[in-house]
Formats: sequence, C-alpha cells, structure tokens
Amino acid sequence: MEEAFTGVTMKNGIWALALLVLALPVFSDGPNSSSWELFFFYGLDFSGKNFAYANSYDPNPGYHIPGSYARQTLNLDPAMGQGIALGAGHYFSGGFGVRLMARRRTIPLGGKNTPYEYFYRYTLITPPYYEPMEATTYRKVDWVPTEGSLSVTSLDLEAAFRLPIAAGVSALLFAGPSLYLAGGRFSPLGFTDEWLGGHGVPMREDYLVHIKLPRRQKIGLEAGLELSVRLSGGFSAVIRAAYSYSGDITFEPTIDEVYYYSYLQPAPEEKINLVKSRFDLQPLTISLSAAFLGAGLKFEF
Repeated sequence: MEEAFTGVTMKNGIWALALLVLALPVFSDGPNSSSWELFFFYGLDFSGKNFAYANSYDPNPGYHIPGSYARQTLNLDPAMGQGIALGAGHYFSGGFGVRLMARRRTIPLGGKNTPYEYFYRYTLITPPYYEPMEATTYRKVDWVPTEGSLSVTSLDLEAAFRLPIAAGVSALLFAGPSLYLAGGRFSPLGFTDEWLGGHGVPMREDYLVHIKLPRRQKIGLEAGLELSVRLSGGFSAVIRAAYSYSGDITFEPTIDEVYYYSYLQPAPEEKINLVKSRFDLQPLTISLSAAFLGAGLKFEF
C-alpha cells in the first residue's frame, strides 16, 4: 500500500511541476543557441502496483479417485528499481526539439507468501496382509519469500519544449511514445513427487521451481519534466522526473530451473520433465507503469 501511494504521489507531482513550469516567466535573454545535446541519467523507479501468481496441479494424475491437489500463491511485489538512460536530442528554433532515449531498468520482486498446500490420495499396501487401503496425505508447508526481478528496456521518442528560466537555468517538458521490452524471473513455486517405497511406505521429495518470464514487448507513453543548471562550457547538471505508462502486459511463464527443496541442488532432467508434465502454468498479466526520478549530465553543442 505504501509503495502504491508513493507511485501515485510521484505521478501527480510530475504533472504539477510541469504545469508550474509552464506558468513561469522567462527571465533569460533568449533560447540557448545549442541545437544538439547528449545526456545520461541514473535514477530510481517507483512501481506502485503489487501482483500475485497462483499455481495449482494434480500430484497424482489418473488416480481412480480424483481430488488430489497442490496449490499456492506467490506474492510478486515490486520494490524500488534502478536504471540508467542514454540519449540524444536536436532542437529547432523556438525551443522545440525531438529526442531519442534508451533506458534500462531492473525492478526487484519480493513478498511474503502463504503456505504451500498439498493433498494426495493414494492406495496404501502394507504388511503383513498387503490389503489395499485408500489413504490420504495432507500438508501445509510454510513457504519462503518470493525472489526475482523484472528487466525492462525502453526506447523513447520524445517531443520536447525547452523553456529558459534564468541565466544558465532551463526547464524541459517532454512527452512521447515508448517501446518496452520486458522479461524476468521469479521463484520458488513448490512441487512434490510422491510414490510408494518398500513395504508400501509413502515416500516424497519436495522441489523448488524457478520460473522464467520470456521477453515481451509493448507500446506505451512517457511524459515528464527536466530541470538543468549549466556547470561549465556545454555541460549541465539535470534532474529528471517522469511517468511511464505501459498498460497491462501479459507474460507466458515457463519453467527455468528446478532444485531439491532439502539441499538446494539442481534436479536431474527427468525431474524437470516431470514438473513440466504436471504444471499447467497460466499467463501472468502485470503493469510496468512507474514513476522515475533521476539525475544526470547533459552536454550541449
């Protein structure tokens, strides 16, 4: 809830600052004579929307009494992300210009999870008479927190308007379309392999399943404000506040890696194939919309 409030506050603050700059009087002698610029930013992303991923499967498919299940929900809460951006721009007379920017950001995923729930129906055969008996196993396993991240690369085409405020100080309003390329990973989903051992004793092994989100692309929008202060020559220090709107993007999760729960070693290929045969991974729809606050350098020439 606090992260969502931060993201909304950032977005509203950006629009308020943009309106304020439009209302400022122009104190300088005229627009900067430089027609080209190169810039670099480092900043923080504030993604306010939490999401979750639910998974369930039948641990004993084909058994003559249906009803076995394993299920859980992983919380995928985005933390504050970090990123860098590089770009170039060209300005025409009157302060209008066009810019192209490439940005790379990483958004950590985490969250506390509810237990992994497991219910298994089977036929028990034990000595001395070895008579079949219907039996069940029910377990609730406290589950570890989610780990993961999203990696987002964006290419932004911005229309810009540069507004001088004072000697060596200027503001920039910008907006334009963005192409987002996003992918990621998260873990762990649970998986249990159960079978009957010697003398009909139930045996089981738990596994941790790591999930990959193959790269998807989406068109969105970005708008915001920059304030720059000239340092020396063509160099300026810049503060950038922006809001990126992506809408919803849908990933098709795949199984990336499988580990033994008890000792965290990679599972063999046959166990990975077993997990793939049991799981029916559902699409994951999330939003990459985020507020961005960063600082950097600009070189004008």
